[in-house]
Parts: sequence; C-alpha cells; structure tokens
Amino acid sequence: MIGIISAMIFEKQRLIEMIQPVEEKEMYGICFSIGKINNNSVVVASCGEGKVNAARCAQIMICTFNVTAVINVGVAGSMNENVKRGDIIIASEVVQHDYDMTAIGVPLGLVPNGIRTEEHPWGDRAEIYVQCSKEITNYMCSYLSEQNINYHLGKVATGDIFVADKELKQKISENFDVIACEMEGAAIAYVCERADVSFAEIRDISDNADDTANDNYWPYKEKYSLARILFEIIYNCKEGF
Repeated sequence: MIGIISAMIFEKQRLIEMIQPVEEKEMYGICFSIGKINNNSVVVASCGEGKVNAARCAQIMICTFNVTAVINVGVAGSMNENVKRGDIIIASEVVQHDYDMTAIGVPLGLVPNGIRTEEHPWGDRAEIYVQCSKEITNYMCSYLSEQNINYHLGKVATGDIFVADKELKQKISENFDVIACEMEGAAIAYVCERADVSFAEIRDISDNADDTANDNYWPYKEKYSLARILFEIIYNCKEGF
C-alpha cells in the first residue's frame, strides 16, 4: 500500500475526488481515506501544518496500514530564482532548517540518532539531510519528463514556519543548498527512515517564500493541480513502490 500525506485539506480533497471507492477510517483524530489508483492500494491523509502534525500522521499511517512507501504532496515556496511559481519540485534530500542545537556544538540541521560514541557524539546515524527514495524519485522524474512537464530535482528544507520574509529566505539559503521550503517533508522522511519505509516528496511551487508569499499563496490554492499529476504517476506505476 502507498501512503500519501498532504498538509492541507484541499490538497487531499483534490486527490480523493479521483479515487473510487473510498473507505474512511479515523485514527487518533486523523481521517485516513483508503482506495485504489489502478492496481495500487493507497491511503491518503491530511496531517495539518507543521513537523509535529506531519510526524504524528506518518507514524500512525505506518503502524496502522502497513504502507511500503509514503509520498508527501502539496505546495511549497521557491528558494531558487530558477524555480518559478507553478513549477513542480521533487526532493532528492530533505533537511530541517530550524533544527538548531548549535549552542552545544551540534551542526545546524543535524538530528542526533543512533549509538553515541566518542567518534560519533551525536549518534552513528545522525544526519543533516535525509535521502529520498531513489526508486520513487527516478520514476517520478521519468514520468514528468515523458509528459513534458517542467520540474526541478533538488534538496528541500522543512521548518515550523511559513517562510514569507526575504531575510529569512536568504538565511536558509546560506545555510542549506535547497530549491524549496515547506513545513512537513523532513519530519515525515525521518519517521519513514526509522521505520524502513520508502519516502518521496513532490510539491507545487505556490510562492517565492519572500515578502509577497502571503499574497501569492492564497490565490494559488484555486489553481492547485498537482493532485492530478500524482494520481497519474501512481496510476501508471503498475507494480507500486
């Protein structure tokens, strides 16, 4: 089964409209919608904004539905001048740009994990970037290329803040080489990695993560079309992920 997590209800609803039949199951306050896309069984949930909501949803989904892969879908802000509104981005790696323990000597973005030794004081599995599934990422890139759909592949930053300030945008860009920012991806990725579940992220650029972000984000909701593209990607993937 393939899990799909969005932050916002409208992102989930656009996808649910294309999945028939749909069974719904509520777990710990989250509504999970179950159905099929061609031969692939899927479960879709809207987690709500932010890393805590995202991680919580991912863990419940993994434990309850035995998913083999989780795809994070939704909108994002551009962190690169070549990435324009309306473009699609696919994450190669994800990072928590606001995970900050630098005051005690931990590199910015590094999440302690694993066995701590003198050689690995923050754990032998501690990492700044989490790799996305190459299998799923390559498949999505190939499909978009075949359909002549413009996309960008690169690192994506996650944080508990809607980036709408050019100074903050610059600071994130200086710290991490990323093409987009959002509020859920890296949290889901870390949960998936620890559960040995494949993770991928595909997003639609809604704004430029600067002082115009608020003005551009809300109108873009009405133009959101990534759900249709993800539906077609999964529909054409006969063997699942």
